[in-house]
Formats: sequence, structure tokens, C-alpha cells
Amino acid sequence: MATDVHAELEKQSYYISDVPDFTVRVIEHKEVIRKAMAAARRVMEPKTVHEFKVERTKLISRSDVLKEMFSPENQLKESTLTCVDLLEDHPKAVEIWFKVLHGVTDLTSAYSAKIIDVWEVLELAHKYVMDPRIAGAKAWYAGWSEVYSCGGRLSYDQYRSLLLPCYTFDHAEGFAATTKFLAYHGTGHITEEKPPGLTHDHLRLEARVIQQLNAARGRLKTILHRGLYGPIESILRSDMCSTHANALFFYELALTNSGAWPLESQFLRKSVNDMTTMLASFQDPAAANAETGCLYCKVDYKSNVETAAEETTQYFDCLCLDCDDASNPKFGNPDEDYWKHSKQGVVWDRKCRISHGQPTWYFSFMDRKQEQMARMRNHK
Repeated sequence: MATDVHAELEKQSYYISDVPDFTVRVIEHKEVIRKAMAAARRVMEPKTVHEFKVERTKLISRSDVLKEMFSPENQLKESTLTCVDLLEDHPKAVEIWFKVLHGVTDLTSAYSAKIIDVWEVLELAHKYVMDPRIAGAKAWYAGWSEVYSCGGRLSYDQYRSLLLPCYTFDHAEGFAATTKFLAYHGTGHITEEKPPGLTHDHLRLEARVIQQLNAARGRLKTILHRGLYGPIESILRSDMCSTHANALFFYELALTNSGAWPLESQFLRKSVNDMTTMLASFQDPAAANAETGCLYCKVDYKSNVETAAEETTQYFDCLCLDCDDASNPKFGNPDEDYWKHSKQGVVWDRKCRISHGQPTWYFSFMDRKQEQMARMRNHK
């Protein structure tokens, strides 16, 4: 039996199974300040005992670590006990994982988890080597995500905190919505965000995911700049006329007055969404459309700006988990998949859970860049 050192603590019981044969106790701690002599120090003291009534076989079925700890076939002390204490684990995360491992279908109470609890679920999966992509875990996260996001629009930092969970739990819809929002609303270099108070520094996305997300954001800037710069380039490359200087000046002045120009400097502190929103206020520079000007001077600048903004907002759908062929090739291996997608008429979202176009496939094909370059050289 577990020791009685925590007998005086508040206790909460959870019947995960209707026919339990094993008890796991999670000891929740709280931070307190103790004064010793003239100094004070922060220490963790036991606060609550969370008692989980479970089936031993269900716990050891999906985790080699738990199997090593609790299986009667092993020689560890815990394997002979009917009640075991876990002193460092997160109670909410344990509750969620135990329900998943027991195949509990009613996970309503687990949907109330906070974002930090979700990351603790990932930490528990890491600690006990449990797969977050098993059906039960994915179903729980999909349900939690729907509840979490239904209260209204999430903040930028909340979306950053969702990157790792969506990726790890293979939540295609959530990952798509999160990556699209961040690409269009990110300012500066986009990174994931740990929930405040989380101490597990090893929980983070693979660098290639962040790299591709930022590459997509950079491409959006290029698409917008190309569209806005079009009239300028046309004037500069055309035969000289007397109103070219006025046309260039008043077009760029109108862009500057919108707040979105010069694009390079504004992009350092504004998001793509900020830029396209500001361009909606663009006023067609009448002085640039003088009757004496050439066709390049008298272009419909406002329509051009509107088209550039629209192309930018429609360019990038998201990052797609199903296009990450480095770990999940659809046509047999990533090399074949890459080159089959480079042919004419390809369906970019073939077998994907979300609909998307070519840019999403390109930025979601996240094998190592050096391997992509070598593949391209060999193909040539």
C-alpha cells in the first residue's frame, strides 16, 4: 500500500474504470514561502491527493514505461503494489491520459483543460512514451480544441501556443487554422509560445516547421510587393514621357499615405494583414493620371492595389500536416511524391484532410532543405 504520509491532505477520487484493480495517486503540490532565520525561501508542499481508480492492464497497454513500472511480470517494487504514488506528475494531464488509455468516450470534463494543461498532457506523453496520435488522444484534442476556440477569436499568443499541440496531436484542421492566422498576423519572426508558468523547455516544435511558416510569411510579402511595384516598373521600363515623374511621385505618395509603404520597412513591424488592411484606404492619385500622360501613367492605380492585396490574402491557405511527406509519403516515398507534384495538372491536396493549393503543398513539404536541393540537382 502507499504510505500514509499524505493522509491528512484533501483528496479527490476519479473512477476511470467501472472495474478498477489498481490505484494511482498523484500528489499535487503548491508553492509556499518558508522563513528561516532572516531569509525566506520558496518550497513546494503537498496540497491535494488525486486518487485514480484504474485497470492495470489498460495502463500498460500503450506505454512501455508504464509497462515496465506496473506489469506484474517485472521485478520493480511498483509491479507488486495495488496503490502507487506519483509525486511529480500533473493531475489534469494524468486524468486525461488515463481516460484515453481506458477508452473513455465521454471526455466532456476533460474539455475544460487550460492551454497549460494541454502542454502538460504532451509532457506526460514524453515522460511515459505514449503516442499522442492514437485515436483516443486525437479525439480528445479535437474536442478540446473546438471548445477552446468557440468563445471567440483567439489572440496572437494563443495561436502561437496552439502550434505544438496541433502538430503533435495531428489535428489537421487546427494546424491549418493556426498556421494561416500566424502567417498573416505575425509580426517579425514567428515562433511558438509556451503557456505562462510551463517549465518544460524541451517541449518545442521541430525547427523546420517554424522555418517553413516564416518562409510562407516572407513569400506573402513578395507577392504583395510584386503587385504594388508593377506600375512603377512599367513606367521605368517604358519610353520616357513628360508626366512619368509626377506619376511615380504621386503613386508612391498615395501608397505612403495608406501606411503600407515603403513595404520593406513597414513589414518589419507590421503583419501582412495590417498591410492589406491599410491598403484598403488607398486613394487613387488623380495628379498621376494627367490627360497628357502616356498609358503607363494613366493606369488604374486603385484597381492595381486592390488586386495586389486580394492576391496576397488568397495566396496562402495554411501548412498541411498531410503534406509533410518526410514522415508520411503518399506515393511510396518522398522523392516520388515531390516530383509527381511538380508535373502539370497535379491535385495539390490529394488525400489531404483539408483543401489547399500549390503554395500550401510547397511550404508543407518539410524534409530537409539540403535533401530538396540534392533532389533537384539529380533531377536536372
